[in-house]
Amino acid sequence: LFTVPQMIENKNLSIINCWLGYKDTLCKIRFDPSHNLFNSVTGSNLFQIFRPEYADHLYLDPIIFHKNTSLIDIENIDQEKFPLFHKAPSEFVILNPSDLLFI
Repeated sequence: LFTVPQMIENKNLSIINCWLGYKDTLCKIRFDPSHNLFNSVTGSNLFQIFRPEYADHLYLDPIIFHKNTSLIDIENIDQEKFPLFHKAPSEFVILNPSDLLFI
């Protein structure tokens, strides 16, 4: 039996993305306008989560099909090209197998 957590029970959840992850996956920084569920299937997954008001610090791609994806290479951050990125506060979350994250 599934029950909706109290913190989200009064929110409009008409659009939800569901992502499944496995160990050693690296994804680009992204900003999604809808809610997301992420399930860690195998291994652990590390998330760096930014508040929506800092979206401009993430340097989102201006191309319409990529507009929610950052131009930043997370493994090699160019601080001269993306100076605001390090000023965006964030939280880190580690998901272990079978954990589910609601964003």
